[in-house]
Amino acid sequence: MCKWILCKDSASLMTALEDVLLMAVVEAHEECDVMCVILPNTFIQAKMPDTKEHKHHVIMKITGVLVDMLVQLNLELYVTAVIFEGPH
Repeated sequence: MCKWILCKDSASLMTALEDVLLMAVVEAHEECDVMCVILPNTFIQAKMPDTKEHKHHVIMKITGVLVDMLVQLNLELYVTAVIFEGPH
């Protein structure tokens, strides 16, 4: 058990490597078309512990249009937290 969040609730939704490889073998054998997708901000609605009660900070990297939406909702709260990153 984790300190504030049950381990079963904190587990990532990532698929195990063995599952991915097994599906790749089956799909290759069946000559299926395959597509990979990245879903940005997937965990944005995850339940977090009360940071005030536990005196911890939660740092999240939010990208894309969701940043613009947050700043539009509450400019004073979010504008100081926005960092612009250029191409690497």
